[in-house]
Amino acid sequence: MEVVTSNADGYLNMGNSYMLYDDLAHERILFSGQDFDLSLGSTIFNATLMNGGNYSEFPGFLTRPLAPALLAIPALKEEFERLLFNFTKYLVNPEILNPHVDQLYKMLIQDVAWDKTLIRVNNGGKGGAADNDRKSHADVIVTNAFNKADDIPFDLGVNGPTNVCSRLGLKHWIALRIDNLINFLKSQN
Repeated sequence: MEVVTSNADGYLNMGNSYMLYDDLAHERILFSGQDFDLSLGSTIFNATLMNGGNYSEFPGFLTRPLAPALLAIPALKEEFERLLFNFTKYLVNPEILNPHVDQLYKMLIQDVAWDKTLIRVNNGGKGGAADNDRKSHADVIVTNAFNKADDIPFDLGVNGPTNVCSRLGLKHWIALRIDNLINFLKSQN
């Protein structure tokens, strides 16, 4: 799912924001992603690689030991690509998602407008640190990225274009994601 959702803050990219559950009753281990603020077109990594179709170029995909080990087994690679194709075609699809996005947009537009009127009490970063001297370089990058994202009007953040490659409008990302992944996976067969 991290590849399908272009998640930049999970196991593959950062090695965090996930849980493993040992389901003893069914003799399986379940993976559960836990952090999705850097997903669906919002990233701190190379946006071309994050939103591209070649999943093996997805940042971190070949760095972590699990993915390359699983894909070295032909049957598991085939199953992975089948799941990736189906998740993309039947989930990250404008015909399926855009009506829900439109409903959420209508529900949230007044709340977002109200939120934009509020004074920001934190400049961002870990623990509310306001000065960049106490932040790591990565924290500064993330804080700057979120500050830029806060300047994107709600309508553009949903419908696009944002003209910021690391902060795509949600509908723009949905269309891009399905095109890139489906075209790549079809080219592999």
